[in-house]
Amino acid sequence: MSVYKPKKSPFYWFDFKVGGRRFYGSTECTSRKDGKNYEDVERERAKALVKAMKHSAASLLIDDVAGRL
Repeated sequence: MSVYKPKKSPFYWFDFKVGGRRFYGSTECTSRKDGKNYEDVERERAKALVKAMKHSAASLLIDDVAGRL
């Protein structure tokens, strides 16, 4: 289950992995349905981030090379 509510928090939290990287955090939502919608948006952002990281790791553009150094 990737959306859950810790005992000491009034908000739901998300926790999932994309491309071997873990993403987690508070949704700042008090209903499970809103928390699930927030998690779906975060999952799409995470997929885009992982894709961009893979692209920049193999890229030879000067900005990407300088960023790795």
